[in-house]
Amino acid sequence: MRPLTDEETRGDNEARAECWIEESNFAGGVLWEIQQQWMSDDTPEHHGVVVFSLDGDVPLGFGATSKSASDISKDSPNAISVYHQSDVGEYLRDEDTLF
Repeated sequence: MRPLTDEETRGDNEARAECWIEESNFAGGVLWEIQQQWMSDDTPEHHGVVVFSLDGDVPLGFGATSKSASDISKDSPNAISVYHQSDVGEYLRDEDTLF
């Protein structure tokens, strides 16, 4: 197996998808379209996304999109936009049961 090149390790060739929400209620569930304030344009379906708070661009967690960004904007407010994978408070909530 060959080693990675400098270009591959830098990650410049990958776009990071981002999503911003008004309140910090991303813990332990899905993100509904009505909660989402903005998502990166051209985010594809089932793509990893970092979820930020609008208050100071604080990262809250990450997940995977349920549909593409253009399809999510056309959906009803009750549609799921991001499936929760992890959030910043998950370690603190589950610390006792992890080890």
